Amino acid sequence: MGQSNPLSPEYVVMNSLPANTLNEKLFKRRPAPNFLIVGAARAGTTSLWHWLRQHPDVFMSRDKEPAYFVQNGFRAMTKDKYLSLFAAGQGKPCIGEASTGYLPAAESPPWIHEVLGPVKIIIVLRNPIERAFSMYCFMTMMGLEPIETFEEALDQESRRMASLQFRQNCFMNTRDYQYFHVGLYADQVIRYINTFGAERVKVLLFDDLKSDPSGFCADVCQFLEIPYVNGHALTRENSVTVPRSISLQYRLRAMRVQTRKRLGVSDRAVTGLPIMAMYVNRARGTKKNLSSAVRAELVERYRPSVGQLADLVHRDLSPWLK
Repeated sequence: MGQSNPLSPEYVVMNSLPANTLNEKLFKRRPAPNFLIVGAARAGTTSLWHWLRQHPDVFMSRDKEPAYFVQNGFRAMTKDKYLSLFAAGQGKPCIGEASTGYLPAAESPPWIHEVLGPVKIIIVLRNPIERAFSMYCFMTMMGLEPIETFEEALDQESRRMASLQFRQNCFMNTRDYQYFHVGLYADQVIRYINTFGAERVKVLLFDDLKSDPSGFCADVCQFLEIPYVNGHALTRENSVTVPRSISLQYRLRAMRVQTRKRLGVSDRAVTGLPIMAMYVNRARGTKKNLSSAVRAELVERYRPSVGQLADLVHRDLSPWLK
């Protein structure tokens, strides 16, 4: 863990133990992940998580996005709570979880390796331009983003990253609002390869998931060293609709958060008018298209990183830059 990233007191204690002692004392008698899907967000990871949950040789945590290995993760999960997610996986050859926050977080790879050891890492990457726009639309749909246009959100990104006030008051981890920067994949992939070794990092493309879902899943199974099961389909998850009123959706989300804090309950436990209004506002929304001008600008901004990534994963990524 880099010294510039302060850790929770619990992790500091854990990190002070030798790795072999840590694994032996904390994980020997309790099921723990031996592979992780680390991202990217809006790249088909939820579809893959659902598909793997149905595989007879795989146990996936019931909760997607535990985000345990992210500093200041939005769930603030304890070690015991994290391990409890995998208790029912006893005896399964493959035990895993999916948290897209692990890919852009510099602290995640060494932290994962320190705690879980040399696990296998699955990374699914999507055209960074499409991913950025899809993430913005998703955030507006969920009432997490008040900015009315994608262009303005991109313009505000650097200011937000530098603003302590924004980091302290935004609804989600600040990286979720870094639409452009999270798409700079090359450095993120290199961190995992350097930490776990190239043989334990599988980089897949959202393009392949769309064009050949069976081949995509077979590739995952080969990496995990389990038989491919063709008994269930890979389904599309988390389709996005921009709400009719972005500002209203954000205000309704704020009301929901205030209610949750006042009652001391989880976000899922909050019901009532704000939730119903959010669903109606979403239902009356529409799908948005990315403007050609913004796309052209992002092509040039992403060009160096896409070139690096193409060399790294030995794939032709030139269609991303059209």
